[in-house]
Amino acid sequence: MPPRAAKPRVLVLTSIRSYHQVDLFDAIAERGELDLTVFYLRPTTPGRQWKSLPEPRHRYRALPVYFNGSLLYLNPTMLSELRGATPELVVVCQYAGISYQAAMLYLTAARVPWVFWSEAPGVRFFEVQHSVPGRLRPALRRLAFTPAQRFAREVWAIGPHAADSFRAMGARAVKELSYYSDLTSFVAHGQSRAPSTRRRFVFLGRKSHRKGFDVLCRAFQALSASGRQDWELTLIGDGELRGLAAELPSDRLTDLGFQELDRIPELLGQHDVLVAPSRYDGWGMVVPEALAAGLTVITTTEMGSASASSDEPQLVKRLPAGDDRALSAALMQALDFPPPDAWEPTRARAMALGQRFDVTAGAPRFAQLAQGVLKRAAGRGAPEHG
Repeated sequence: MPPRAAKPRVLVLTSIRSYHQVDLFDAIAERGELDLTVFYLRPTTPGRQWKSLPEPRHRYRALPVYFNGSLLYLNPTMLSELRGATPELVVVCQYAGISYQAAMLYLTAARVPWVFWSEAPGVRFFEVQHSVPGRLRPALRRLAFTPAQRFAREVWAIGPHAADSFRAMGARAVKELSYYSDLTSFVAHGQSRAPSTRRRFVFLGRKSHRKGFDVLCRAFQALSASGRQDWELTLIGDGELRGLAAELPSDRLTDLGFQELDRIPELLGQHDVLVAPSRYDGWGMVVPEALAAGLTVITTTEMGSASASSDEPQLVKRLPAGDDRALSAALMQALDFPPPDAWEPTRARAMALGQRFDVTAGAPRFAQLAQGVLKRAAGRGAPEHG
């Protein structure tokens, strides 16, 4: 019997142990097609409210870090640990920061195949104050992206909007690889939900300008003024605009504040419609999670994950960002959709759409892309031009 071929050694450089990435990397490791290692460069990032992060089941290293609260954070052992890991392919998940820049330049010089995987560049309306003046950011962003644009074997874009942005910045061989998560618990809680005589809306996220919380409050004030009483709203999250919630009708409002990740599937599963009026969300895993729990979604054209679900406009309604009148009208329509006889099939369609972003779909997609890069690298040793 011929010896079994060794699994390709794939190493991922990413920031924190965000739950959706941990879910995906766990699933990739469990499939066994790749010999996966993940280097996490930071214990947390500014603006995150999570008290705890998931413990991975895949092989990983939490690298030592200096100046974690700054964009200039540094991982002093990263290059030596990269060399020691002897990867055949490296996936670099950001370009902002000294460590990512050093990794991209080192991998290029060492002739180690690598790919770049990220959301669309440039976070707008970010809640954490930026140290770089706004007028300088586009030029610095292009400069920081140059190694990925010139030397990455492929650029893996998190959603269609990111793919368009990277192509506009001159990236070669752009392919889509969304974020994925383990949606099992969302599906389970969604299946146990029963219809209600009231439409149960939910907002889940930071109460901030970027998340459109001010727009949401104005739209629900208009809905209340319409005289319709057959609705209720739950707020999940905290943030600098929390005081606006006091202007909403208290008899139909439940404000739960910030909740840890393990409570979210149950809480989403108790509602009918997710309202996510973000002015900007690079991806927004909350949309696939809500769909997997059987909710319909009202969001904006600036929600990255919604653009990947746009083939079902009845399930995912995309509005102009910042337009509280459009949101108010969509809320009125949602009070009567779906009608009682369509409630169950609508829930089933939403769940099926959400599960496109489950790790059972994401792990084979990641492996397929990685193996394709390795095959082409072995065949001709040069980046693919696209």
